[in-house]
Amino acid sequence: MITIYPGYSKTNEPESFDRLNLEVGRIYSVVGPTGSGKTQLLDDIERLSPGDGVTGRKVISEIQPNIQHLSQKMHYMVDMSIGDFLKLYGESLSIHNLESYAQTIINLANTLCGEPITQTSQLTCLSGGQSRALMIATVAINPKANIILLDEIENAGINRLEVLNLLRTKGKIVIMITHDPLLALMADYRIALKNGSIVDMIHRSSFEASLIHDLTKIDDYIFHLRQSLRNGLRIEENYHAKVTME
Repeated sequence: MITIYPGYSKTNEPESFDRLNLEVGRIYSVVGPTGSGKTQLLDDIERLSPGDGVTGRKVISEIQPNIQHLSQKMHYMVDMSIGDFLKLYGESLSIHNLESYAQTIINLANTLCGEPITQTSQLTCLSGGQSRALMIATVAINPKANIILLDEIENAGINRLEVLNLLRTKGKIVIMITHDPLLALMADYRIALKNGSIVDMIHRSSFEASLIHDLTKIDDYIFHLRQSLRNGLRIEENYHAKVTME
């Protein structure tokens, strides 16, 4: 469990909660307007702030933390193949069957991105979406990575719903910044910020959970439309009926 103790807003007003407990196996979305302090909250958590940061928040972990922060602008800089990199990474984790380990991560990554990768693909040639998919698959499989921080995965060019479904099964604390209403509602809790201050932590209601089905249908429709346009297809008059019947 991670415990967050209150700090101060941008105008030096004290935050109005006693403490927030973030539990293992839960997903937390971080929501709020641009400039509301979402990235700063992730920074406080990543460094387990002792209270000396700009927010004055204190963050304590009751588990031995292994924090993985996947930001929007991350790319691989190592000039080597994916297979060689994953085997090297697996060695650092004392993984025994490195070939199987590497292939498991690649197979998982390929469920998250549209263009498949292989063990011989070069890290420096990956697209942004492929890089993020590989990073997420790697931390999902990593048994030591128990706190995952995500920054706007809706902009990563990957199947963001599959990302959440994957991480939900791995027994980790997942904290993600998002402006996507579907992702925000798929989280178990929403941490709402305004003016640099945490103003509420909202447990998803049964009504909000019921909205996920309708939003997923809309999301599927947009996905099919996007794929059709990417593949150079014309959008026909009966397109809506064809998609909604699938």
